[in-house]
Amino acid sequence: HGLNDESEGNSMKTLWMIVIAGSLLAPASAFAKCKDKELGNLKKADAATLVKGLTNKDEGCREDSAKILGDKIGDGDINTEEAKASFGPLQEMMLTDSSYSVRMDGLRAVEEYLSNANLKGDALTAIQAAFERDDQEPEFFAKALALLMANDPTRAEQGVIVHLSRYRKYPGPFIRKLLDASQKLNNPEARDLPLLIVLDVGQPKPVRVKALDTLEALEHPGLIDAYLAMLDDPDKKIQLRCIDGLSRSGLPPHKVQAALSKVVKNDDKGDVRARALKGLKLYASPELLPLIHSEVASEKHIFAWYHAMEMLLLLADQSSFPILNQVLTRAWAYNDEMVIQTFQTLLRLTITAPPEQFGVMADQVISSIGVRINIPEGELGAVSEATRAEGQRIIDLLSPKEPETIVQLVGTWALPVFEVTVLDLSVVDESSYSYEMSVQVDAGGHVVTSSGAALGFGGVSASVKVSD
Repeated sequence: HGLNDESEGNSMKTLWMIVIAGSLLAPASAFAKCKDKELGNLKKADAATLVKGLTNKDEGCREDSAKILGDKIGDGDINTEEAKASFGPLQEMMLTDSSYSVRMDGLRAVEEYLSNANLKGDALTAIQAAFERDDQEPEFFAKALALLMANDPTRAEQGVIVHLSRYRKYPGPFIRKLLDASQKLNNPEARDLPLLIVLDVGQPKPVRVKALDTLEALEHPGLIDAYLAMLDDPDKKIQLRCIDGLSRSGLPPHKVQAALSKVVKNDDKGDVRARALKGLKLYASPELLPLIHSEVASEKHIFAWYHAMEMLLLLADQSSFPILNQVLTRAWAYNDEMVIQTFQTLLRLTITAPPEQFGVMADQVISSIGVRINIPEGELGAVSEATRAEGQRIIDLLSPKEPETIVQLVGTWALPVFEVTVLDLSVVDESSYSYEMSVQVDAGGHVVTSSGAALGFGGVSASVKVSD
C-alpha cells in the first residue's frame, strides 16, 4: 500500500521474473532424486547402469532410472539389443515395485518401447499384464488402458470387463474411462455391465449418466430398464431425457404406460407432465382413460392439457361423456377445430348409448354445446362463426330425439387426426421384449456371469457386491 502506479508495476515485474526463473529451475532440481553416488550421473549413464538403478534401494534412483531409460529408448539413444536386455527388469519394476510413483514411471518408460517396431509387441504384452492385475491403483490402470486402446483395443478387452465388474471399488473418473472403452469394444459383457451400473442407485450420478450414454450409443436392448431406473432423478434434464427415451416406439407398452402415467400423476412440473403425456400418445389405449379424464378435467399446463385432450377425442367411450360435457361448459379457451371435434364426439357417444339413455344424453349435449356457442364474442371461450354454426347444426339434429335420423350422418364423419398411436394391449406379447444378459447380480449381491461364475483374472474373483 502507498506505492505509486509505476513503482507498484515495477515490483510486480520483479516478482514475476522471480517466479519464472524459479519455474525454469524447478524441473531440473525436481528430476534429480537419486542420492546414490555410485550410480553417477544417470543422464549420461549407459543402459546397463540404468538397469542396475531400477533395483536400487533408493526410490528416487529407481524413478530416475526408469524415466531416463524410457527417454533414451524413445529418442533412439539405446539400440534394440540393449533395449531388449533392459525390458525384463523394467517390466518387473513396473509390476511389483512397492512405490506407486515408481511403478507409474516404469509404465511410462515401457510406453516409450512402443515407438520401436521390434519392441512394440513385447511392450503391449507387458502393459496388458499390468492392466490385468488386482493390485494397482486406478490411475495406473487408467494409463495402461489408454495405451492399450490406442494401440490394440483387443488387448484391453478382458481387463475392461473385470475392472468394470468391480466398479464399486473404483473412483468415478476411472469408471467413466472403462465405460468409454466398453462402448468401443462392444462385446456382450462389456455391453451389459453398464446396465448394472445404471441400475445401481448407490452409484454417483455422473457415473450412472455415463453408463446411460454408453447404453444409448450401443442401442442396448435393456435401455428401457435404464430409463426407468433414472426417471425419478431430481435433475429435470435427466428426467426429460428418460421420458424421451421411454417415448420411443417399440418398447414394452405396459412398462411405458405405467412409468409415464406415474410421472403425469406425481410430478409437480408442468413441462415434465406435458412431455410424459406426449410420450403416452405413442402408447395410447383405453386403459389410460381414467388418467386422461383426470388430466382433461384438472390439468393447468396448456401443452399437457392438449396432449391429454387429443388422446381423449380418439379413445373416448361412454365413461368420457361427463368430462367432455364439462370441457364445453368450463371457462377454458381452446382451438375451434378441437371444439368442433368435441361436439362431434359427444354426438357419437350419444347415439351409441343404450336407447333408453338417448334422450337424457341428448339434452346434456344440447345444453353444453349451447353454453359454448353462446359465449359472447371477446370473452374467454368464445368461438368463431363457423364453430357456432356447427354447434347449432348438432343441436338441431339432436332436438327431435330421433337417433335414427342422424346415425347415417355421424357415420360419415372422420375421426380426428392427431399424432396418437392407439394400441390394443390385449394382443401385445410382452415376452417379445425380453433380452438375455451376459452378467447378473447373484443372491449375495455379487457381479457374476450369466452362468454364475465369478469374474476375475487368473481365476481370482473380481466380484463386487452391488446391493447394500
